[in-house]
Amino acid sequence: MKDVKPGSLTAKRFVILFLQQMIQDAEVWLRLKSLPSEEEQQSALTVLNPTLQQFSGK
Repeated sequence: MKDVKPGSLTAKRFVILFLQQMIQDAEVWLRLKSLPSEEEQQSALTVLNPTLQQFSGK
């Protein structure tokens, strides 16, 4: 620990949070795209949080 640069431990926390958010976004997108019809995808999308709706591509 004595050789760790100041700020590198806090930076890692933000990287981990960023990666967790990317994984969560990818899982939501994959689940949405796995629905059989465009209507079901759109219906599921309207239920999502507005911040997730930006990934719909529409």
